[in-house]
Amino acid sequence: MKATTDECLQTLTADLHRLGYTNQTSVDFSQVVFDAMKSEYAQLDTRWILMDVRELDLPDASVDIAVDKGTLDAFVHGSLWDPPDDVRTNVGKYVDEVARVLRPGGLWLDITYRQPHFMKPLLTREKQWGLSVEILEDSDEAGGFDYFGFVMEKHHEE
Repeated sequence: MKATTDECLQTLTADLHRLGYTNQTSVDFSQVVFDAMKSEYAQLDTRWILMDVRELDLPDASVDIAVDKGTLDAFVHGSLWDPPDDVRTNVGKYVDEVARVLRPGGLWLDITYRQPHFMKPLLTREKQWGLSVEILEDSDEAGGFDYFGFVMEKHHEE
C-alpha cells in the first residue's frame, strides 16, 4: 500500500525528526490541534507553541527552515483570480512574518495543491527571497492530483 500525500504530511514532524531535524518548533493557532499533536509527538521533545502565524512571537532571523503544510491554504478562499481583501491582508501578514523570522540563506517550504499562477503573486517578495516551484507528483494511480512545493530562499544580507 502506498502512502498518500496527506498521510505523509500528517507525519511530517516525526519524519523530519527521524531524518535528524531534532530542534523543531511547531506552531498552530488551534488549541485542539495543538493538544493532539503535542500528545502524539511528546516523545520527540519538539517545542510546541500556540500562536497566530500573522504575529509570530519569534525573534528576527531566528529560523533556519520553515515548513507550511496547510496553514497558508486555510487563509485562502474565494476567487484566486482576484483574491478578497481579507485573503490579501492575512496572507500578506503571514508571508511577511515568515520573511522576518527566517535567517539569511534560510528556506521556507510551502506545500499546497494550489496552482503556481495563483500562489506566486501571494508569495513573491523579490527583495526578501528567491522563489522556485517543485511539482510533487501524487503516486496515486487512481486519479490523484499533484501538489506543489514552493521554495523560498531568503537572500543573504549584503
